[in-house]
Amino acid sequence: MALQKVRERVKIGQYWLVDADIKSFFDSIPLVQLTKILKQYIGDREILWLMEKWLAQGAHHHSFLAKKRGISQGAILSPLFCNLYLHTLDTALSKANIPFVRFADDLLLFSSEKQKAEQALKFLGKQLNKLDLTLHPQKTQVVRSHSGVIFLGEPLPNISRKNKI
Repeated sequence: MALQKVRERVKIGQYWLVDADIKSFFDSIPLVQLTKILKQYIGDREILWLMEKWLAQGAHHHSFLAKKRGISQGAILSPLFCNLYLHTLDTALSKANIPFVRFADDLLLFSSEKQKAEQALKFLGKQLNKLDLTLHPQKTQVVRSHSGVIFLGEPLPNISRKNKI
């Protein structure tokens, strides 16, 4: 479904992309913030306790200020935690009328103009900063859709200058 949505966006002329990569996403999720988010959604104390225990046993690291960070990538609960943690990002992008497709931490933003895509990239960076996350500078780019851009393992459609909508 995500790939179909990407193709639809490009087909309607939103072929300028922000191909975004969140730097070390799963290793960087701040556990204190994630736990606060879990408490908003989970009313059952026992389930919350189990999730907190699971997080405490996971792959975590310490940031510069000794904050515990990181969840195990590929673990059964990681997609749930990922989506809960990035929900505020999704909401902010929607409110700003920035078209996007996100599957876990894989993210594309769309625009019909390069300048708007660059503005969307700045907005994305600010929103990730609020979540104590950063973009990977070497893996994030503003680019026209082409087969060299890979999203979820699939090349994106080529848009030639003559096919410009």
